[in-house]
Amino acid sequence: MLKKFSAILFFISGITQSASFDCTKAESKTEKLICSTPVLSQADDALYVDYLQAKLVTGNSADFKALVRQNWKLREKNCDTEECLLGWYKRSTELYRQIAANKQTQEYKTSDTYFYATPVKIRGVLNKESAGFPSLRLDDLISVFPRDGDEVGGDNSPEFGVAVIQLAMSDDTQWNLFEEFKGQKAEVVCNLYHSHTAHHKTPVVCSVGKIIPIKVKPKQDSNPVKQAVSSSKKSLDDFFRDNPSLNGFYVKRAIKMQASGAAAMDSFTSTDSSKSKLKITSDQLSTNGYEYAKLAVRQLQELCSMGMATMHSLKDADCAAIISYKEN
Repeated sequence: MLKKFSAILFFISGITQSASFDCTKAESKTEKLICSTPVLSQADDALYVDYLQAKLVTGNSADFKALVRQNWKLREKNCDTEECLLGWYKRSTELYRQIAANKQTQEYKTSDTYFYATPVKIRGVLNKESAGFPSLRLDDLISVFPRDGDEVGGDNSPEFGVAVIQLAMSDDTQWNLFEEFKGQKAEVVCNLYHSHTAHHKTPVVCSVGKIIPIKVKPKQDSNPVKQAVSSSKKSLDDFFRDNPSLNGFYVKRAIKMQASGAAAMDSFTSTDSSKSKLKITSDQLSTNGYEYAKLAVRQLQELCSMGMATMHSLKDADCAAIISYKEN
């Protein structure tokens, strides 16, 4: 299953599972094989960025959704061995990369060409991807090439149709800026390099030198009492009070499961060594449950649109309620 789904559905299975769905509910031979085979989970993880870039460059069009759905059904119907599944992941990777590259060729502009190991300024939206890594979703597709005279290949391979790059940040100042302004547009000054370890999740990685927010948040009131009120976070219960149409038993359960999974994944990026991951997860849900609920609904909307909501026991009416939700 595509890693987009993997990141979404990982939340259901808890932090000990790495498969792309709830392994406790695995029914088909294919699903059980993926749950029990680490190499397949790794292949699933590697596919995520290629799927994401293809989705971004196509605008997640109806045609692209249909292609994804058909591709997934082919896997479920025809693959029940490790060899077959690895072949499916390889073909899917090639497919999504070709989609991104073709789009780049159609919309190619000289200004979107960059070079490895050369300082650049790139604009986009700061984002925490579902797979857990910080990224910049670019305003425009780019191509990245080796510098003149550098050997081509391996860690210097050209990349086309790049829509998202992982941010490699080396100090707390950068991380704090990222956390403060994620979800907003920014200009990032960095050196680009090709992925070369398992920790690199995108083909091109940005070694961050500076993050410059384009839209600056207003300053907080200096009054400590007002500041405490303005900085207070809403809970999961607040979300359901504000959205009574999502209070159905199965819908509410699905949102809570997805939200808990998202908070659990975020706990692994915390630098607080004084608390357990479980405690960090609980604290995150207590202080920012409303935002986790909104993230959960976006993920469930994806599942519903792909016809995969049955793993949450969601019916058509449940999906209709989820899809009709609009963020304020």
